[in-house]
Amino acid sequence: MGEYKEKCLIQGAVAICNPFDLCVLERHLTTYMFGVYGRILTNHLLALLREHLEQVRPMEKKMGCTLEAFTKSCQTVLEFDSRFTSKMMGFGTAYNYYRRWSSALRVDDVRTPTLFLSALDDPVAWYYTIDMTRGSKSAVPFMECVENDRVILATHPCAGHLGFYGGLVPRQVLRVR
Repeated sequence: MGEYKEKCLIQGAVAICNPFDLCVLERHLTTYMFGVYGRILTNHLLALLREHLEQVRPMEKKMGCTLEAFTKSCQTVLEFDSRFTSKMMGFGTAYNYYRRWSSALRVDDVRTPTLFLSALDDPVAWYYTIDMTRGSKSAVPFMECVENDRVILATHPCAGHLGFYGGLVPRQVLRVR
């Protein structure tokens, strides 16, 4: 929506557990909990690719290998995006792709009323060093959200990724009605 600014046809939006900074997300996926989330995401991406092999077969020339060989050897999200996504989309490198499509860069441009609902302990859409009073670096564009009167950023301290429960062992599931 930030990309389209005033031309956006959507009248209102909610983004839940948005990974604002894809560069930070990639680094976190490979390290957090020994890379478990990164491996799960990589396996899902590879399964989707296998499911649509014939549609993406023309990409083999840009990749320099067969898709079958790629799906057997690819180990990480970064490798998937370096060898496949960035080539398919014409970005050259995965980090060019991540920088171009990180939504944190477009929060200033959002003209559609938007609610971002985020968990501060989200293991996937990770947030780090959050201290608005000192302006510490964060994967979440806090100040951009505060300064844009069409954006609301609502956070919860312990909701996980799409879970929104309280504590390590949830006693009550939070529900929006």
